[in-house]
Formats: sequence, structure tokens, C-alpha cells
Amino acid sequence: MSAPTDWRPSGHLPALDGLRALAVFVVVEHNISLVTGGQGAVFHQLESMLHRGWMGVQLFFVLSGFLITRILLETQRSPDYFRSFYSRRALRIFPLYYATLVFLFLLLPALGLTPAEMAEDMPFSRQVWLWAYLSNWTGPRGLGGGSPPVFHFWSLAVEEQFYLLWPLVVLFCTPKRLMQVCGGVVLASLLCRAAYLLSGTDPTAIYTSTLSRMDALALGALVAAWMLSPSRPQPSRANVTRLLWIAAAIAASGWIVTRGYPRFTVTEESIGFTFVAAMCAALLAACVLAASVPDAQGRWYRALASPMLRPIAKYSYAIYVLHAPLHVLVGLPLMQRWFGSTTPGLGLALAYMAAMSIASYGAGWLSYRLLEGPFLRLRRPVAPAPGPERATAS
Repeated sequence: MSAPTDWRPSGHLPALDGLRALAVFVVVEHNISLVTGGQGAVFHQLESMLHRGWMGVQLFFVLSGFLITRILLETQRSPDYFRSFYSRRALRIFPLYYATLVFLFLLLPALGLTPAEMAEDMPFSRQVWLWAYLSNWTGPRGLGGGSPPVFHFWSLAVEEQFYLLWPLVVLFCTPKRLMQVCGGVVLASLLCRAAYLLSGTDPTAIYTSTLSRMDALALGALVAAWMLSPSRPQPSRANVTRLLWIAAAIAASGWIVTRGYPRFTVTEESIGFTFVAAMCAALLAACVLAASVPDAQGRWYRALASPMLRPIAKYSYAIYVLHAPLHVLVGLPLMQRWFGSTTPGLGLALAYMAAMSIASYGAGWLSYRLLEGPFLRLRRPVAPAPGPERATAS
């Protein structure tokens, strides 16, 4: 079954909720894992699998690149193109982000409860990088801004820098030209990582640099531009299957080349990041096409589009922001107090991870109800670009 020739990937795409839920799940489990240093094959295999949870961040970047670029292309000639985009992004991401910083850096110290884990970042000269969404650049300069409760904010900084600059790029590009620009960004990112490695840059700095991660955002953007270009693929079972095989081939090739996608190795930080992003982009493209082809929606699609995953996707931003502070400032101290260790056996480690995952989901639900939701209701609908050749933005 094929979709009409004027098909566009607009509106809500349920399988993308599943991809977002998957991304936040693997990242959270990676960051809160206490499965480390144990003995036995099962322990070792589980530790190795959890170590690769960093790949979920690449999936987040690819999704962001796709969704943001789709909106920008569909509203490209809207009279309030910039105002609408920036106001909607600000209302979506600023309230929780800055509320978290206020709680950690202003409220807790005012109450005499400064977390020891954050002492190095308390001087304003160091925390200013977090307030300015620049904490991902602090590693190369050794300026702090990345203590354990907020280290993961580096990825939010990368996305914010993308949100700031990308509308300017998209404004002057047709979808076809934008695909070429995205290809250039991918190549530039590869070259930047090579330059970092040749200059002996610290691996953590490479890991968090916007220049290192812009290929994932660009590959997501490329999928959006491709789906809105004259050369867009027609939704069909054959095309969906082809994209799934491409994703599998990229995943297998990357596994072999990087020897299992470790996080801090030369091969991973040179070409491994791109392998992971390209795999995610191919899977994303398959999800977009399959949304309009019922006979291509196999078990993999139905699993991703499951209504059970939608709440996780809905609260994924808050879950991501809050899970590390909960883990570092609440979970680990309780583990130390109750069990005298933060490196328990396998059973207790898994129980802890389950409890913290539930707590993070609960915090995300509460944040959405009390903070994010009211701000989101202030957003004005995105105005679509005039003319029949653009689909309505979601």
C-alpha cells in the first residue's frame, strides 16, 4: 500500500513517541546505574550494556534535528517565523531548566543545604556557564559547570545552541539545498572531531562539544528536509523495509569498526558518533514512512507506537532534567545510609535503578502538571507557511 503522491510527514507521528521514550530510558539507566565492578558473566554483560546507554543522547539529537527542522521548513514563510519559533522553544525548555538551577544554586544554599557534590560549581564564575547554556564548552577550559547533579545539562546546552542558530540557516534554504547543508555539517563534525583527537583534547571535552555532536542534529534535519523535498521517498512497504535494513547494516558496521561502541575511544569519538547517529536517522526515516503504510507497520512499529510509551515521551524532558539530581542528591545518600555502600550486588543495584526510574517518572509527571503544562498552554499555534506545497506544522 502506498500513500498519495502529495504525502507529507506532518502531524503527530506515534512511533516517534516510542523513540523518545526509548532514548530517555537508556540514558537514565546509563546515568543511574550502580551495576559496576561486580563478578560473573551476567553482571559483566549487563554492565557493558548499560555503559552503552550514552547512545540514547544521539537518538535525542537526531529526533530534535528532525522535529525542529520539520517545523521550520513548514513555517518558513510565515510572517512570525522567528518570533513563533523562539517563543515556543523558550516556553518549552526554560521554565524547568531555570527552576532547577534556582533550586540547586539559590534556594538550597539560602537554606544552608548546599550539596557537597556541587561545591565546586557554587562560585558564580563557574555556574554562569550553566545559566548561559554554555556548560558543554567548559570541559576544554577546565572552568567547571559540570558537577554530577548537572553534568548532563551539557546536552541541553548543545540543543539550545542548535535552536539559536538553525532557524537562520533554514530560512534561506529549500529542502534540497538544506540536505546539502546537512551533509556539509556532518562532514565538518567529523573533521572537527579528528582535529580534537590530533590535538590531544580531553575525551570528555570531545564528548560534550557542540562541534562534535552537530552531525547527529544535522542527520535528523536531513531526514526532515528529505521528507519535504521533491525527491522524497514514497511511503511503501518496500521503502520502509529498505530503511530498516540500512539501519541494521549501519549498526552492525559501526559495532565492528568501533569494537562495540565504547564511549571514550579514538574510533568511537572519530567515526563512532556518526555511525550511531546515521543508524538512528535511518530508523527515524523508517518510522516516518511507516506511519502512512499500515501493511509496513510490523511488531517493531506497533511497539514504538504503543500508547503505553506516550506518557514517558510526554514527560521525557523533565525526566531527563531531574533524574541526575534525584540520583546524586537523594538516591545515592539513601543507599549509603541504608546499606552502607553505593556499589551493591546485582539484585540491589537493579532494585535501586527501578526505584529511581519510577521516582524520575513521578518527578517528570509532577513537573509537567505544576510547571511545564501551564507554560505550554501559553504557546500560540505555529502558523504554517502559505501555499499548498507546505504541510501544516504540528
